[in-house]
Amino acid sequence: MDGWGWVRISAIAGVVVLGVSAATAVVALWMKLADKQHHLLVVLSIWSAVLAGVGFVAAAAGRMADLRAGRVRQDAQWRLTVRGLLQECPNGMPPRLSALSDAALGTTETRYTRAGNDPYVHRPDTDRQLAQLFAAGGPPFGLVIVVGASKAGKSRTAAHAARAALSQVDPPVLLPRNGEALAALMRLDQPIRLLVPTLVWLDDLTATDLSHLTGEVLDIVARHGWLVATMTEDRWNAIRNSSGDVAATARAALGRATKVELGFELNETEAAEAHRLYPGERVTASIGETLVGGQWLMDRYRAGRTEQPAGYALVQAAVDARRIGLSRPISASELQRLFPLYLRRVRIDLDPTTALFNEGLTWAKQPVASQVALVTATSDGGFEVLDYVLAVEDGQDNNSARSIPEQTWAEVIDAVPATDAYDIGIAAYLKGNLRSAVAAMCKAVDSGDAAVAPMASLSLGLLLAEQGDVTGARAAYQLAIDSGHTPAAPAAAFSLGGLLEGQGDVTGARAAYQLAIDSGDAAAAPAAAFSLGLLLEGQGDVTGARAAYQLAIDSGDAAAAPAAAVSLGRLLAEQGDVTGARAAYQLAIDSGDATAAAMAALGLGLLLEEQGDVTGARASYQLAIDSGDAAAAPLAAVSLGLLLEEQGDVTGARASYQSAIDSGHATAAPMAADYLRKLKNPTGEQAVG
Repeated sequence: MDGWGWVRISAIAGVVVLGVSAATAVVALWMKLADKQHHLLVVLSIWSAVLAGVGFVAAAAGRMADLRAGRVRQDAQWRLTVRGLLQECPNGMPPRLSALSDAALGTTETRYTRAGNDPYVHRPDTDRQLAQLFAAGGPPFGLVIVVGASKAGKSRTAAHAARAALSQVDPPVLLPRNGEALAALMRLDQPIRLLVPTLVWLDDLTATDLSHLTGEVLDIVARHGWLVATMTEDRWNAIRNSSGDVAATARAALGRATKVELGFELNETEAAEAHRLYPGERVTASIGETLVGGQWLMDRYRAGRTEQPAGYALVQAAVDARRIGLSRPISASELQRLFPLYLRRVRIDLDPTTALFNEGLTWAKQPVASQVALVTATSDGGFEVLDYVLAVEDGQDNNSARSIPEQTWAEVIDAVPATDAYDIGIAAYLKGNLRSAVAAMCKAVDSGDAAVAPMASLSLGLLLAEQGDVTGARAAYQLAIDSGHTPAAPAAAFSLGGLLEGQGDVTGARAAYQLAIDSGDAAAAPAAAFSLGLLLEGQGDVTGARAAYQLAIDSGDAAAAPAAAVSLGRLLAEQGDVTGARAAYQLAIDSGDATAAAMAALGLGLLLEEQGDVTGARASYQLAIDSGDAAAAPLAAVSLGLLLEEQGDVTGARASYQSAIDSGHATAAPMAADYLRKLKNPTGEQAVG
């Protein structure tokens, strides 16, 4: 019998027993009033009490059964959710590292792995660096990303390092399906219980993955274990070199990571070991490329243009679907939809029939001698193209990057589900295809998907704001806010505040910033508090600004707290609160934030100089100069030059001014040049600048 059956029986029993008890009590009362037999009255009274007790017990049992059934259902739903977010979850628990194959961690299977004879070719420099990172331990544990070209051996190298360093611990391994799944796991209402240490693994990291890895998510992971990921060099550079707000979270995540670079080509020692371990292979560059038969596969692919145009077209279509951001295997129906478009580009005289499609697909799935094929069928009915082919088509190994047909973007965006549309939108943005980025985000927003639509609304708002579409951006931000989604709603409120402030809508901006602050979101709330402080200060509301800055400082946020401390120090200095200003500046200096510390050192130097503390001022200015900060160091050099000139140290002043000039800073350099020209040498003559 299920839980609900017991609940019903207990409830009915409770009602019946309570009814009988009540009836017995009525009879007993009647007999007492009628002065009936005393003995019978006592018996009935006792039975009344007993039955009442039984009734209450039965009712309580029914309630407990109800609660127990509810907990069972919640637990079952929770386990189902967790399993859906993880690639590997045997018996409802993350597997141990020793239980996982290298293939489960992202390595490509070859004839050697299938034969159980695939010894590791050591990469001493990279192995050593990874070993040191694992040895550092925690908490907090590190975020480590192994970066290199496709088939450089990133996944295998990372897996070997983890096994070598953690064999005694044999930690559980959390294998989320992607970055979104990892974020969802860390934000479950009923937190997943993770042993310390746990190894969190994300292979082939994408910009979309990183867009979900907020500071809050990374902090939670860091309390439990290492987050190890792999990533191509091109993808790393595209994100790090991006400048817009859409990729801001992804950039911030990379900023927290330790980048471990893995070269594509083996050095002499590594090549010698590769030849010893794999005597039948001709290793000319990467061991990964060699073992998968990279050159054989590319030769087969290129020959397919004339020998098997249908197969060649299908491989190109699968490659381009990945290049535009489709992070999962392409489905048969999606591949069929792209087939006519790509076949026309190869052979205009061929009809894209089903028979020709199947013939081309059969050719693409045929493995070469390495037992690796251009395209592999997946267990869910999709098709996955070899990432090495993808990298070559994207320009790896000095190849010319092939252009992606504009129609491909539209076809794929139209064909895929909303979750994939969001991924494609991020990829389109990083490739500078803003029209496709907007189209993809709009599709994700219109889907109404509870997880994807809010994030897409936020990204769409950022996209439209960058393009100057204030009305569209406001509407998109409001959609994200109304969703109540974490972290999209708080982030959208913060972004809306900035947008409205830029439009001169102070009231609206204050309300939006306050909404983000009230959310308590670990990232958006501190940033909004700092921005609100700046806004209120600009409005002359010193009390409100101080409170907002203090709120940001108290949050301990790695970015907002130090910046707020600098602003609070400046504000307090202007208000004549020297003690408070010094404390705020020192807080920023001690924060470890390079930019905030440099600006605080400059501000503290100015404050100490005003107070007549020449020694302290010189030390603070020098601290700012030594930081090398692009803004603070040149300005501090000018200030130190003026101070030294007043103290009669012409030589020191000249050196400081020259330092500011050499910086090329737009304000400090010309200012220092002017001061240097006017500087008098010890003989009283004006120096020549």
